[in-house]
Amino acid sequence: MNAAVRLIVLNSTKLGDSSLVLHTLCREMGRRSFIVTVRKGGSRALYLPFSILDAEVIENRKSDLWRLRAVSAVHPLNGIRSSFDKNAITLFMIVLDAIGEVGEANVEHNAMGFIIMIGVGVIFAISAILPGLSHSTVLLVLGLMSTFTAAISDLDFFLLVPILLGLLAGALGFSKVIHKALENHHLVTMMGILGLTIGSVAVITWYVIKSFTVTDFLIGLVCLAAGLVLSLISMQMDYKHTQEIL
Repeated sequence: MNAAVRLIVLNSTKLGDSSLVLHTLCREMGRRSFIVTVRKGGSRALYLPFSILDAEVIENRKSDLWRLRAVSAVHPLNGIRSSFDKNAITLFMIVLDAIGEVGEANVEHNAMGFIIMIGVGVIFAISAILPGLSHSTVLLVLGLMSTFTAAISDLDFFLLVPILLGLLAGALGFSKVIHKALENHHLVTMMGILGLTIGSVAVITWYVIKSFTVTDFLIGLVCLAAGLVLSLISMQMDYKHTQEIL
């Protein structure tokens, strides 16, 4: 069976001198890997991460690793090495590809682990700048909560240093974007922040439901009530302070 598909390249693995294994994401097949032939000495820029490709899939009944042919770029990513925006998108996709499905990720002490943690630092910085997006929620979604807490507990500088680098880069780069968005599109930006806030609550709720027990539920209700009471007390104190100033 041959079928035409449109797919996004996540990354690639060299296979011999004239082939690549492309790890991709497509609407029809989800996350899937394919073999593609590359001419000897030919450019492999077409298969860089986040390239969007049109291709024909050739089914192989003897293997789950099917082949691609007639590959062409939908949007050629010219200047990907010199563009900050394209590099940021590529780094984000590498992080998602390395983490895979939702769950606890295993970040190894190698070059890829270092890059992943830089990406986490960038996302972490964005969550710190954007109101309503919790750092802890981001770590839960990425499956890196245990990795992050273990790195702090063990003073694992191989993982902590790239996070700090990513935090610095994300804070310097994204703060300007948020400032311009609030200046030029205030309502739209605030609605986006509201969506992130509601989404954060939904993510935490999902994790609670997955590991639901009666005891945990009762403890959670007590913590929820305590949090609401503290919030109301804080609001009341802030209101009184404002009235005294006026």
